[in-house]
Amino acid sequence: MTAAIHVDRARKTFDLGKGKSVEALAGVSLEVRPGEFVAIIGPSGCGKSTILRLIGSLEEPTAGTVTIDGRPPRELAGAHRLGVAFQDHALLPWLSVWQNVTLPLQVAGVKPDDAKIAALIRLVGLEGFERRGRASSRAACASAPRSPARSCWAPKCCCSTSRSPRSTRSRAAT
Repeated sequence: MTAAIHVDRARKTFDLGKGKSVEALAGVSLEVRPGEFVAIIGPSGCGKSTILRLIGSLEEPTAGTVTIDGRPPRELAGAHRLGVAFQDHALLPWLSVWQNVTLPLQVAGVKPDDAKIAALIRLVGLEGFERRGRASSRAACASAPRSPARSCWAPKCCCSTSRSPRSTRSRAAT
């Protein structure tokens, strides 16, 4: 079975200015097969978020490659096939729950499907509050790209005592 997500010898260096830089990743490789659930764990500053940012198309590797189903994340994001759900919700408090949920689709130039929006709002337990303002983090969950996106990434997973990121795997029940 081929990898759904393939990170091959990825390096990421950030320029700090004045001739200084920091290497956040040094030759990291990772394969995630379809149906796998993977957690990347490690202490603060070890590169967990950087790996997720590369996979989520928020950063480009300095060296090495990152692919999702054989395609670069940037290409998938440009086709609205990849989305990012941030750890801290990013809602516009002056909009209603419904408006916050439909906003990503509007930005992407996609006409919102009322039935799908209602289903997402129901999924996060906000049915009956759709037209009210002061949206909650549940609305952020509903507004995270679902379809056609196949993946959502939530940077900053969890921490351990290891000095480098590592992954743990489990096979999803099918």
